Amino acid sequence: MEQKATAVDKQKFYDWITDALYPHKVMTAYEVSEVLAAKKYIPLATRQAVQPRMTELKEKGVLNTCGKKFDERTKKWVTAYTLA
Repeated sequence: MEQKATAVDKQKFYDWITDALYPHKVMTAYEVSEVLAAKKYIPLATRQAVQPRMTELKEKGVLNTCGKKFDERTKKWVTAYTLA
C-alpha cells in the first residue's frame, strides 16, 4: 500500500512541476521550487525538493534542458529546463 502512495505523490510532483513550467517558461530547479513553495505545495523552496522529479521527467521526455542560467543566489551557472 505504501508503494502506491509514493507513486501518487510522484505524480502530484510531476503535475506541479509541469504546471510551473507551462507555457513555454524556462526555469531552473530552484525557480520551480520557489513557485511550488509560493503555492504551499512544498514547505521550503529548495532545489533538492524538486530536482529528483525533474530528472525523472527529463528521462521520460517531458522536460528538456535548454542551456544554463546564472543563479544570483549561488553565483553559479545552473541548468535551465523547459517543457518538451
